[in-house]
Amino acid sequence: MLKEQVADRSRQLHMRQGADRMHSRAPSPRSTRQRDAVLKALDELDAFASAQELHWLLRRQGSRVSLSTVYRTIATLERLDLVDVVRDDKGERSYRRRDAPEHQHYLVCRQCGHSVPVPSEAFETWVTAVQQAHGFVEVQHMLDLVGLCRDCRNADRPDGHAAEPRPA
Repeated sequence: MLKEQVADRSRQLHMRQGADRMHSRAPSPRSTRQRDAVLKALDELDAFASAQELHWLLRRQGSRVSLSTVYRTIATLERLDLVDVVRDDKGERSYRRRDAPEHQHYLVCRQCGHSVPVPSEAFETWVTAVQQAHGFVEVQHMLDLVGLCRDCRNADRPDGHAAEPRPA
């Protein structure tokens, strides 16, 4: 199943890029034992994970996948739109398997990593309008919403209660 998803997304990407690029010498992603291990690890996670965390998980499971292979595999999966990406407050990228046909934006807790997909239609409409107004094509973007989730915010207070909102 994983191999078919990668092959399908690769074909779709090549078709999107046009026939001239389809015949380029760029190698198409091939299935390897290491790539399959990275995909399986991503499927097992229910949260975002950095490349280093994925590498650590794979090593712990007995896989001999190198960190550079993890990075290369993630780059390929990102190019094929098979992973969602968020950045933490230090700029480190974290990944998880995409479970929706198009990319999503997330609200991510900076302390525990809990993430929630957020509606972003208005943002996407704005991006399209800006892109068209300036004559740009193939615009890529990232919207990172990072904060403290309710549980982490409450855990930081000695009484365990949520902080009162500040007056405006």
